[in-house]
Amino acid sequence: MAATPSGKPSPSKLREAFKVDLRELWQFVKKCHAEKMPYALVLYGVESYPQLFAQVLTEQSLTQVAKKYLEQGIYDTLEEAREGLRWSVADSPLFGEFEDKLPTVQSLFEPFAESLGEIGGYDVLTKAATNALAALLQEGLFGSEAEREKLTIMICVEDVQKDYTLPSAKKLNSNAVYEAYKKAITPEGPFRLARTVSRSPDGRSLYITGSRRNPG
Repeated sequence: MAATPSGKPSPSKLREAFKVDLRELWQFVKKCHAEKMPYALVLYGVESYPQLFAQVLTEQSLTQVAKKYLEQGIYDTLEEAREGLRWSVADSPLFGEFEDKLPTVQSLFEPFAESLGEIGGYDVLTKAATNALAALLQEGLFGSEAEREKLTIMICVEDVQKDYTLPSAKKLNSNAVYEAYKKAITPEGPFRLARTVSRSPDGRSLYITGSRRNPG
């Protein structure tokens, strides 16, 4: 069995791999989803194993999933459902269609993923991806300035101990787009965090310990 490579992939090669795959991804979107209105381009990852998936969120796909949750009674109105699900990448009906759209990146990075670990791997991936996206923005890949203001670009890695989302969103979008996104995902109003829940032996009482402050 071949040994797992140590170290890191070449930053320049990884950046170029992202550029190759993202160009092809956007061509695919323009060709196969020309009738849709994209509002977000997200490089999405989850805990444990460092890997990014390119995802495109559209107004039409948002309405599709919002209707599903509305029918299940989770939301009271379609507008409320759309607002609540707008930034939920994993709920996108198009997730499976886009999840294999970074083949060049995956081929180059996969041999190093295990040795780098979760945070180390995502540090390498997000740095290369951010630099690639910044270069593609300079090239005008994602359209005119007016078109760009309708598209939020970011890297979102869920359930890890480091925030990649806001730093990438700040670097890759105008200040107006970044502030609008930040406001949309920031909880408002009274907040209480429950840290521990315990039931009494007789089953008649529930005890909760927590905080009135949001640690995030």
